[in-house]
Amino acid sequence: MDSGNTPRAEIPAFRLINAVFCEDIRREDNGKDMLLGVYGGDIVVARCPTRVGVSLWLQYFSAPVRAGETGIDLRLRFDGHDEPVSQIGLPFMEEGETTLALRGMPVAIDGSGVLLLEHCLPGQDWLEIARKRVTCPDPAAEASSGDAGDT
Repeated sequence: MDSGNTPRAEIPAFRLINAVFCEDIRREDNGKDMLLGVYGGDIVVARCPTRVGVSLWLQYFSAPVRAGETGIDLRLRFDGHDEPVSQIGLPFMEEGETTLALRGMPVAIDGSGVLLLEHCLPGQDWLEIARKRVTCPDPAAEASSGDAGDT
């Protein structure tokens, strides 16, 4: 990672430990996070287009250069599209493991595809760190079934 041009002490270290896609995250009174509706497989929606709230539970190991001054940007976007569906910047205050609970980010789904989670570290380009397939019903199959889909 170090090309030799930058002193080692000036390069912040970030490593993703876990990324969980789910429907909701709640904080218990004892400080534990409760993950609800964890997407173990695809995100399957009943119809398209639609909007859903996607929550992300992320664990990073971070070693910022200076406390409170180092951050990352996170974004969700569909593979093949440049525009993010959601984007946020987050500071890291101290060295060690950091858990981020990002609740209910709105995502517009127009069809089946792959939802990408990317981060941008200081001085670097966007990098894919997780992905989740999104599956919509086949419009042809839905039309031929005669189901109005009002459930």
